[in-house]
Amino acid sequence: MKKSTFFACLCAAIAFVSCTENKPMPNLPKAPLEVVNGTVYRTQLYHANFGDTLTVDIWTPEGYNTNQTYPVLYMHDGQNLFDPNSTWNKQAWNVDDAITQLVAENKIEAPIVVGVHSIGQTRIGDLMPEKVAPLIKDSTIFAYMDAMCQGNYRGDQYVDFLVNTVKPFVDSVFSTKPAAENTAVMGSSMGGLMSFYALCEAPQVFSKAGCFSTHIGNDPNNGALAYALMDYLEQALPKDNAHYIYLDCGDQNIDAPYAPFFPALVEKIENLGYKDRMLSGFYPGAGHTETDWAARVHVALEYFFSRR
Repeated sequence: MKKSTFFACLCAAIAFVSCTENKPMPNLPKAPLEVVNGTVYRTQLYHANFGDTLTVDIWTPEGYNTNQTYPVLYMHDGQNLFDPNSTWNKQAWNVDDAITQLVAENKIEAPIVVGVHSIGQTRIGDLMPEKVAPLIKDSTIFAYMDAMCQGNYRGDQYVDFLVNTVKPFVDSVFSTKPAAENTAVMGSSMGGLMSFYALCEAPQVFSKAGCFSTHIGNDPNNGALAYALMDYLEQALPKDNAHYIYLDCGDQNIDAPYAPFFPALVEKIENLGYKDRMLSGFYPGAGHTETDWAARVHVALEYFFSRR
């Protein structure tokens, strides 16, 4: 064997060993949350471009073992995921319970869940896709969204924060499968919009987007925001047959103005090549609460992390 070939093989072997080397158990404080299964760790992460420090909770499934690796689910509004006693409305997604049940039924490979907390005062602007806003053709709807965002759009910085601060930290501390094929992003309402955006702006990082009760308008007679999102997706949605979408909607309270435009959004995404790579669901009678999302989060989890 030539020396150069031998050296290349040796370097590859060393790189493989270092990538697969077992990590120690996380040396992080546990979050002050009550969960029936698994463990929630908490940290604070700062990103200069974003300009803020965010709380990040990382849930590891029951029996987390550093001798194996896990897919990862990144979720927005991380303060609402695990413990209803800790949330403002005493509701939570109970995502840990859903994962534990699906694992017990041998339906999914257990993911690590990373919950990025939001900042109440800036949440809407942080989760608003910046490249969607200029596509809103109706001045009334644009003015409404601009006011909701206080004219401060930080969607690009938020994606940068996820990609260049949160994910590298999680991959360095936890035993993850870091490739895009094992990495999902999920959220509701504005978090649904941001999940679309993260998939499109960082397709090399996220291969799956869970979009629950995606905010596509506040007026049942005006679909300007919905159509702006569709125009953006036509430009930006990955077309490599390696990305997947879960999309749903109810028809009560805040979900009610979304419902008239939901079929058009589904059709648009199907026509962009996702007919076999999107799972969509319309839930009559369901509204816009963590309880509603908890009732169906298992559907998205099984779609993204199925063992089949």
